[in-house]
Amino acid sequence: MPSGAIKSAERTLRIFEYFDRVERAAGVQELAEALGYPRSSTAALVASLVKLGYLSHNRSARAYMPTVRVAGLGAWVRRATLGEDRHRMLPQLHALARKIDETVVLGVADDLNVQYIHVELPERPLMYFQKAGALRPLCRTAAGWALLTALPDEEVERRIMRHNALGADKPVDPDAVKREVTLARKRGYAFSRQAFMPGVGMVAMPATSPEGSRHYAFGVGGPLERLEEKEEVIVRELAACVRAFERRKRR
Repeated sequence: MPSGAIKSAERTLRIFEYFDRVERAAGVQELAEALGYPRSSTAALVASLVKLGYLSHNRSARAYMPTVRVAGLGAWVRRATLGEDRHRMLPQLHALARKIDETVVLGVADDLNVQYIHVELPERPLMYFQKAGALRPLCRTAAGWALLTALPDEEVERRIMRHNALGADKPVDPDAVKREVTLARKRGYAFSRQAFMPGVGMVAMPATSPEGSRHYAFGVGGPLERLEEKEEVIVRELAACVRAFERRKRR
């Protein structure tokens, strides 16, 4: 594929990622400055996306917005990823977020990362905000450690070595990660503190789909002080969710 086509594809995706981040309309100048693109090529690109039906153009405001066509593109992905599990799992995660009043995430392993495929936000003002689709290193997060508990020790070690070998921004201490995984297996949950943001942590628990083929991490993230105060309650509620989800595989 010509390098120009690759560049155009990358710029198109980054434009949609920017809209997803700011959640509002944006003009050509804002897009060009925010993403570091030439104004002329940005204008040409958004004009093409308007013609294709992926952006709408408010001429009076000189601003663009993704259309519902964009919103519908990935609607099937979560259904395909979760399958029938979503009918049992998503209502429980919603109820958990209301009970705990913190951010609740559902994570799956994506090679060396955890991908948050579903996020429930609390009603209180947010200190910990995540969006569905976010990726975090498997070896540096509570959700990752929870997912690693399902793997043999040899595979855990391979993931750690690959994380460090592939030029990660923050290499991990292999012994420290293995200790966290061992601890998570022993007590049934993992607890990461300030892995990505000062003062923020996550408590995560592994779960397995009823047929035993899918592994998930149910996580609760928020200010570290609140998580430590509510650790016992969070663990109890997470365990109740996991039991309710996994119970069907024994029937």
